[in-house]
Amino acid sequence: MAIEIEAIPVVTYAMAHNGIQVINAVRVVNRGDELRGATLRAELRDSEGRLSKPFTELLDLPVEAALVLRDLTLALDPAAMATVTPRQIAVAADRTSFNFI
Repeated sequence: MAIEIEAIPVVTYAMAHNGIQVINAVRVVNRGDELRGATLRAELRDSEGRLSKPFTELLDLPVEAALVLRDLTLALDPAAMATVTPRQIAVAADRTSFNFI
């Protein structure tokens, strides 16, 4: 399994306040057996905790298939972003985590 993320490199409170999406696309490549009903969970985090509301998507991935997801609803949490310092913002977009269940 491989996951590639196309995302905005820096996030700000203004982006959270205006509902700007930070992830443009996620490409999931299944290099193994077929996966039916796999759950993709994502959130944006920094060293202090979660900066976005959780995102969940159910996926069916055929054998050796690639799937590109666009228009993901990974929304920044304005309350969490209001507490972020400028130093934290620089690394936040690199801390997106994706997990399969």
